[in-house]
Amino acid sequence: MTTSANGDVGLFGTVNGSFFETPGWVDKKLPPGYTSQIKAGYGTPGTWWKPFTNLSFFVQSPNLLWFAVAVFDYACFPYDLNAAKTWAWGWVAERLALNVAITLGFFGFWSLSLYALSYGSRKFKPGSAPSAARMFHNVWYSTLGAAQWTLWEVIFMHCYATGRLSFVPDAEVLSSWRHIAETCAWILVIPVWRELHFYVAHRFLHFRALYKYVHSLHHRNTDIEPFSGLCMHPIEHLYYFSCLGPSLYIHASPFVFLWNGIHLLISPAASHSGWEDNLQSDQFHYLHHAKFENNYGTAGVPFDYWFGTFRERLGRSDYYKGEWRENDVGLDGAAGGGKNAQPTTTARGGRTPRRRPPPSDHDADTEPRLKKDGTPDRRFRQRSKSPSGRARAAPALASTPVEVRKAVRRSGGEQRDWHESAGDIVARQRAWLSGSLTLAGAVPRAGDFVYTCFCVSMAATLFFSVFDIHKTLFPMLPMRAAEFATLLWDLAFVAWQEFVEFSALGSSLAPYLPTCIQATALLVSAGPVAFGALMCLLTRDRYSMVWPFHKESFGTLSLHIALAALLCIMPTYHTVIVLLGAPGTWLRSSSALVMAAA
Repeated sequence: MTTSANGDVGLFGTVNGSFFETPGWVDKKLPPGYTSQIKAGYGTPGTWWKPFTNLSFFVQSPNLLWFAVAVFDYACFPYDLNAAKTWAWGWVAERLALNVAITLGFFGFWSLSLYALSYGSRKFKPGSAPSAARMFHNVWYSTLGAAQWTLWEVIFMHCYATGRLSFVPDAEVLSSWRHIAETCAWILVIPVWRELHFYVAHRFLHFRALYKYVHSLHHRNTDIEPFSGLCMHPIEHLYYFSCLGPSLYIHASPFVFLWNGIHLLISPAASHSGWEDNLQSDQFHYLHHAKFENNYGTAGVPFDYWFGTFRERLGRSDYYKGEWRENDVGLDGAAGGGKNAQPTTTARGGRTPRRRPPPSDHDADTEPRLKKDGTPDRRFRQRSKSPSGRARAAPALASTPVEVRKAVRRSGGEQRDWHESAGDIVARQRAWLSGSLTLAGAVPRAGDFVYTCFCVSMAATLFFSVFDIHKTLFPMLPMRAAEFATLLWDLAFVAWQEFVEFSALGSSLAPYLPTCIQATALLVSAGPVAFGALMCLLTRDRYSMVWPFHKESFGTLSLHIALAALLCIMPTYHTVIVLLGAPGTWLRSSSALVMAAA
């Protein structure tokens, strides 16, 4: 156990030996979330790299807890690669049941201990608790997350078993010091790799083409709870688990793959607790859910500080460089946090704000929001005085597309500032959530329905390609229906190959046209982005395609797009290529690439 700014930090990142203790850097005199993380060195350059040099990032952090879960999984429920040589519901169902049990057990522990047993005492938004409808919503999508992790897992198991991917067998891992050193190195690299991939993938999901139809589901939770961590759209799960990509390119034990997957599966639980006094309490990420367009990464490597999206606390921020301007009630008692304002004092002598800090930027009865010219923005709910002197509420924020269009027409058709639109989206998503969990609100909007149909078609295409469904399903249909279905299938796939081989245009374009396998891989990996962008164009979306990053420099924007393509789209593409390709094809191509690089 070591003593630091965070208190006495022990194994697993516990504080003073407890899973439910406030970190030492938190000022308990301030409301939860209002202590600057700069004191702990989170999110800023300086000493962020030191934990990576003394292994405290692994031993004195939740990484050790997640690693213990991975070891338990691999030791007690080892991969049966003999069974994985052929597809069968038995071994797939076993992995699915295990992963769902781990998910519900780990996430449920934090949910029950904090919300049912009240082990926490410092909630970021005091007095609030998730409703039964919200819990059902979050648990359902978290279970889908466990199901998709199972999909990635059984695909890699099948590829290991059939020789599509190379790996180091367990018997050889301990046979030489080289394999031991390589395995230990990969075990330590995984948490660092996760830091980079999460930042890139998360920012990628905030591009308008993906946020509107995909990532907005995760942001329905502005007041987060443990199950909200894995509550994602299946397409977001797809890019989230693309972090497993390195196992395509390295020769290592399957345990390295499993360790990466378990890290992805259970690490979001405690970080989305919504409390300040528990293991892995994550004020850094809570600020992202509360303020929306900041803190895309983690509190470890300061990517957000380097690219101007870092925020260190609720209320007035001294570090945030973005364009969101809000009239926060600062802890110094003045709106906007003026430096010369005097703090108020309670009878207990504690420093408290003159008004309770608002838990969200969009709650009623808060200070008015201001436009760039300094005039009040009356689209936000605020308190004003009636002629009789009584306080009255201004009109609420427009929360439906019709109201938004009317507001734009009233303003002369001008496009609103993007930072005001960001607040608009968060408020609308929260309002939409309260309705979406009712029977009437369960009906998706037209755009979401069309996007969902595309996703189902994409999954069906991959499923048909893997299992050759047309060879087993079509003969079971009535004769005429079977003939018709077979004809459609031939038109879709065989006709494409005939066009490439026999037509003059196809022959000239053959080197540039994808094969059926490549086309399927492109559909799965890049299709969700392309179709989301197409939907934004067809629906005449009023935001830029790269919103909220449209004001960034060309270099910064291009860098993040290139990284997203490299770290999210490419691993997904190659996973489908390996799965649908013949055994040994990927190994030969990988060896050729290595030899060419050498």
